[in-house]
Amino acid sequence: MLEGLDGAGKSTQCRELKKVFRTPPVPLFTHQPSGAGVIGEMVHSLANENSGLVPLAIQLLHLASHAQHYESEILPWLAGAGVVMDRCWWSTVAYGYFGGGLGDTMAPEEFEKLAMLPARGRRPDFTFVLPVSDPLNLADVSAGYEWLLARYQESSIAVPRLAIEETTDFIIRVLLSKHLVDR
Repeated sequence: MLEGLDGAGKSTQCRELKKVFRTPPVPLFTHQPSGAGVIGEMVHSLANENSGLVPLAIQLLHLASHAQHYESEILPWLAGAGVVMDRCWWSTVAYGYFGGGLGDTMAPEEFEKLAMLPARGRRPDFTFVLPVSDPLNLADVSAGYEWLLARYQESSIAVPRLAIEETTDFIIRVLLSKHLVDR
């Protein structure tokens, strides 16, 4: 899984990795949508209309969209070639809980359990958190990613700031060292 703040290069790395993993079995390269599909479009519309929804209600609606995406797109691929995701429930925790002001609603561990529901509690085999040069005043969201990196030290890494090709090489080296790919 590729994670990080907006502008970190997750989509770029998905494209670069797609070039590397072209021979069967080819993994599914996907993005956890915030506004895709019927449910996602409704959630995106409600959130952008400033409808007066409280932050927890918005996050629960996002989870409904994520559940639909997991069931229809991601879970069927997990038995086959695997999945490379541009965002997952980590972003829900970082942006939704830490950046969404839910600290007075519940503990981060409780929200994490909610965020994992669409994935049926599945954790990624490995998570790469990509850096950004300008975090755009997202200190709370960054703190969320730091919290997750600390919780999942054995299955995640903060990627150092590198050029695009060097970042791709770094990710592939880690995947090979963890025996998650054989190329």
